[in-house]
Amino acid sequence: MQEDRSKEKIKERKTIVEHPYGTIKWMMGKFHFLLTGKEKAQIEFDLYATAYNLKRLINIDNMALLLQKAENYTWKRV
Repeated sequence: MQEDRSKEKIKERKTIVEHPYGTIKWMMGKFHFLLTGKEKAQIEFDLYATAYNLKRLINIDNMALLLQKAENYTWKRV
């Protein structure tokens, strides 16, 4: 962990991976889950992650383009 190569990897991780968690924490206002239990807390976090991902998509592409892509997408049922 003290090598220059390792330090660069840690720096890269901080810029890529940790930003979404900070943004989600900011969106929540605090990082305490409202629901109790592992399964319910996971569902709550999944909702926050979905909201974050939708927000990112809207910032990357405009909403009209995203709706057009969704309309033309071939949906598969599993």
